Amino acid sequence: MGTVALPAAATAPAAATETVAFAVTVEGVQRTVVTAVRRTVDDLGCSVIRTDEGRRTLTFATRRPTRVRVSVPGGSASARVPVGVRASGIATLRRTVSGAAPECDRAPQTTETACGPASLAGTAVVRLPAPGTVVLRGSLARPGDAARCASSAGRLQPFLIPSQGRFPARLLTDRSATRINLRGQARFTDTLASGARRVTTVRWTVVLRRLS
Repeated sequence: MGTVALPAAATAPAAATETVAFAVTVEGVQRTVVTAVRRTVDDLGCSVIRTDEGRRTLTFATRRPTRVRVSVPGGSASARVPVGVRASGIATLRRTVSGAAPECDRAPQTTETACGPASLAGTAVVRLPAPGTVVLRGSLARPGDAARCASSAGRLQPFLIPSQGRFPARLLTDRSATRINLRGQARFTDTLASGARRVTTVRWTVVLRRLS
């Protein structure tokens, strides 16, 4: 019996890969609020509640655009973008006293201390790890700047907490889309070992301006 040659299974051609150049800029804000509550009883038997709240705002924006080449249709790319960061903060201390005795009838006390604004230098890292996904993270240029306008209520989140956003991947290959705005927003809530509650929100916009 003769040997019959079977036709090979048809294979779809691989999608053509190319790179597209963009200028990348970044702007956004990261806010952290740390709240610590302490309850005690003073010498007069009054209940004392001390609330220590620290708020820090880090506003950041590109110092100069960074050129990046994006591989399409996959959409993978990474860019380090220099950013200027402005740090400011407010520390609020509230003390309330209550109890049945007349000595406990006292007006609440509130004090506020402002910090900044202080100008810092940092880097934002923009990654396009997969089609339609953008990830942003970052760091400050000087480690000591992490303590600028820090809260006495508890440790703050570092700059910049990694977060991601989604967008239509087809925009990368659409040459009529000369400017692509990619946005992300995230909220992180946790409790520190001291019992303080920490809430951090991040909002940002990454702009890709087509160069080719």
